[in-house]
Amino acid sequence: MLINILDPGLSIVGGHHLEWDQSIAAELVAQEHDVTLYSHVGIVPEARAAFDHRVRLEPLFRNYAYLNPLQLDAVAGELFGFIDVAILLAEDLRAVRKADLWLWPSLFHAQLYACALFKPAAFVSGCIHTEPEFMSSQGAACWRYAFIKAGQAGLRLNIGVPGPILQQEYDALFGSSQSVQLLPLPNPGHPCAAPRTALKTIGFFGHQRQEKGAASVPALVSALLNDGYQVLLHDSGNAFGPEQIPGLTRIGYVADLAAEIARCDLAVVPYDAKSYRSRESGIVWDALASGVPVVVPYGTAPALRVLASGAGKVFHFPTVESIRQAIGEASIDYRQIAAAAFRASQQWGQTHGTAKLVQALTKNLIQ
Repeated sequence: MLINILDPGLSIVGGHHLEWDQSIAAELVAQEHDVTLYSHVGIVPEARAAFDHRVRLEPLFRNYAYLNPLQLDAVAGELFGFIDVAILLAEDLRAVRKADLWLWPSLFHAQLYACALFKPAAFVSGCIHTEPEFMSSQGAACWRYAFIKAGQAGLRLNIGVPGPILQQEYDALFGSSQSVQLLPLPNPGHPCAAPRTALKTIGFFGHQRQEKGAASVPALVSALLNDGYQVLLHDSGNAFGPEQIPGLTRIGYVADLAAEIARCDLAVVPYDAKSYRSRESGIVWDALASGVPVVVPYGTAPALRVLASGAGKVFHFPTVESIRQAIGEASIDYRQIAAAAFRASQQWGQTHGTAKLVQALTKNLIQ
């Protein structure tokens, strides 16, 4: 089968765009499908080199997937970010080859609307990772409009999300004529052979930006080092400078971040609860798949997943003190949450994995 993977967000190494595109493309070529991947025009050589040689990679898309709409216009920026971006995307799509399936591993509303404008004969499948209002106060309206236009264009759609809260939100927007499926997760993790027994090494992972609690990480790391823990820091933002600090191990980009997470006895994600109310976390997925307990913010999609498994603790306020309290609770109950994390890792492969994700995204096409 001829499959086009389309991702304007693919431009750099690291992050979920590269991870999802890479794993999905590898699974598809392993199944002997003919795969062409269309990325952002500015994709760096290191990102291009990450793909199997059997995947044809074509830099195509001109728009930056995460451009702040207010940079387009102080008043009408969100409209420009939806309508004009969709028009530009539809123009770019003229260059893609004919295929049986257009697969968007990270689907945005402007991309769905662009498909409606282009009206491809191909089946259109995709995964939505973010809440409807992500980077746009009018996001829910844009998604609703894009879906209605896709229906009017006669598109054959297969849309999914990685978490149950997102599923509820998009089912409400798309209506009864189009259900949004809950997708398996591609993360295989590095399952441990037995439950962890002692809390010694604590890890912080992911791109350090405000919504991920970057401002609290330096103080948390310093406090944990003073408490005698070893700390593994995915220091993508170079928060600690070049000096060597006893007890602290820093890593930059690694091809297998899950392997680094699996080196830890506890992963801490000091995320902003509002930003992650419905959005999921790949760090949490990798931790649970690897049998690593997690500390997460209360009232979020990651917390729902962690509390359901019993494999971690939650903090209630975005403060260093509240997060340290949750880590302290994790230390007290460590054998209990480590045993739960081990059980979660043993069950992970029953419902998750790249093969299962590809099967869901290609539903009705690959039997």
